[in-house]
Amino acid sequence: MRPEVGRLAMALMIAFCLSLMAVTPAMAYDNSPASATMHFEGTLTDNGDGVYTGTIEATKGTYWAVGGPGYASRRVTSEPCGATDNDKGGWDIYADSTKQVYHYREADPPAQQYDVGSDHDPYDTYSPISESHDPDVADWCSYSLELTSGHWYLRHDTANQSPMSGSLTWNGDGTGYAKETDLGTQFGGHGGSSAHGGGARAWDADWFWGIEVVPLQYPGFDIQVEDLGGDTYHVTMTPAQEDNGGGCFIATAAYGSYLDNHVDTLRSFRDGFLENEFVSAYYKVSPPIADFIDAHPAFKPAVRAALMPAVGVSEVAVGMGLASKVGVAMSAPLISGLGLFWLRRRIRES
Repeated sequence: MRPEVGRLAMALMIAFCLSLMAVTPAMAYDNSPASATMHFEGTLTDNGDGVYTGTIEATKGTYWAVGGPGYASRRVTSEPCGATDNDKGGWDIYADSTKQVYHYREADPPAQQYDVGSDHDPYDTYSPISESHDPDVADWCSYSLELTSGHWYLRHDTANQSPMSGSLTWNGDGTGYAKETDLGTQFGGHGGSSAHGGGARAWDADWFWGIEVVPLQYPGFDIQVEDLGGDTYHVTMTPAQEDNGGGCFIATAAYGSYLDNHVDTLRSFRDGFLENEFVSAYYKVSPPIADFIDAHPAFKPAVRAALMPAVGVSEVAVGMGLASKVGVAMSAPLISGLGLFWLRRRIRES
């Protein structure tokens, strides 16, 4: 067996087995990239080069809506976007687990400052203001998204305030990366959010009611535009590392596209199951493996075959209840190991 082939097989085995052994089922109240994905729908201008511009309204999304993974654990005491089930939805803020939230409400002083914690939830059961924040942003109907060729703005309909905005890099295929780089709107005259950590990589604003600063786990969002026909588009923004590939380097190389359904399934599994420490390590070791696969396309079928157990497990796991997730976590390493053993035999025979 050629040395470079052996290295590929070993690297794949380590990466795939560790990725599944690192699975930890998230509790229902934990925030995740899936629960923090923002959804928008409306009319945009297609510039013909994979770039879309315009302003579209937020939708209730799929995570916190009726039938979504988080609906059963909703604990919002008021429904600002309507009282019926069909109006329930929204999104979370995927907060930096190592930092603190700053929250000041003029009508209810003093200011509060507290740790985010490992659940990435800025308004969890341990925070002083947790009683009405699951999802964190339940007033989804008050928001819209403005896209330009190089910038993005999340807008609130009160005085057009923007808690997040920044640079936007398009990939040329309707996907891109929206980086959070700007200081939030300073509207309320409460001293400003910049003095409390507001600015880049934060959900922050000096609102009409007070000051809010939530540091973000990732520097921005993967953005994807889906053409629904009739000049109508659906846009999703998912918290992600700035890697222009959703982090699934090996799968993207094997399947040939970031938009492939198999890659999307693995990406959803990663967002809902894998610990951030492992994901960060994977980002460091996987690009060279992906480069090798790109440079040796003859290996792509074998890599896709080795990925199939992981894709199958991921497809079953996404959207499961907690008990089922534990079962998947326990069985995943065995299934992945069998697939990788098969891959190693195939490479030896080649």
